[in-house]
Amino acid sequence: MNVIDTFRLNEIENERISYHKFFPKIAHIEEQITFLNNLFQGLIKKQNNLDKTLEENQLAIVILGSKLIRSSICELNLIKQGYYLEADSILRNFLEITALIEYFSLKPEAALKWLHGKEIHYSAALQGIIEDRKKLLNLLEGIGASRSIALQNLIDEEKASHKNWKISEKNLYGFLCNTLHPNFKGFLSLIKLKGLPEDEIQISLNEKFSFIDTGMLLIFLSVYLNSSIKTTMTAMEPFFSSENEKKNFTKLNRKTKRMARYWIKNFDKKKGKRR
Repeated sequence: MNVIDTFRLNEIENERISYHKFFPKIAHIEEQITFLNNLFQGLIKKQNNLDKTLEENQLAIVILGSKLIRSSICELNLIKQGYYLEADSILRNFLEITALIEYFSLKPEAALKWLHGKEIHYSAALQGIIEDRKKLLNLLEGIGASRSIALQNLIDEEKASHKNWKISEKNLYGFLCNTLHPNFKGFLSLIKLKGLPEDEIQISLNEKFSFIDTGMLLIFLSVYLNSSIKTTMTAMEPFFSSENEKKNFTKLNRKTKRMARYWIKNFDKKKGKRR
């Protein structure tokens, strides 16, 4: 059996286990993606019916939203199949998109500059929405962006040196940058060190199912999707006036928060089960 066939068999097995252990979360995320897609699909029709044109920030959000949907589907597929390192890389892009969507909803003038080709860095967007993001991160506090015992030790040391240490979006973003760029820390999920780096090293190219990685990434994806849906509906208020749409989102919002809090509550019980 060649290496491609081996990978494919592991993908199928990982996906089977993921659905078995995390079906409610996966089904919920698929529901969120469908909901967001339906909002954008119905936007043009509503725009024509209301004889309204999109403002610059609304147009920017629509463009970003289309990329968000594609990234969400790709991220979900990678998570289910066990490609956690690659899923982290997409999650970084996901954070950037959601930050811009929120930023443009608050700063329409920035959206106009963006539409004319001006690059807006993630840190600038994050600074502009920091208060809203703090509320979002309250749901994620306590999960930890780690992929291995080695990285967990680094986080524990960080926590020991800061009494009021919390997971911030910058910490998460910095971690995800390491998975996107060829930095050593980003490869810790694929490497098992026995002692020092110059000692015996085991490199695993074919990742197996991980309860921690799968559950954590699914929760991050769900929470950020929820935030983007909420921001989109607020920014597009003239077009999304349907009471049915608002009721459906309220249900999604409550379910997202409930699932995130449940995962955080049980995280300490599960974190010992690392691959």
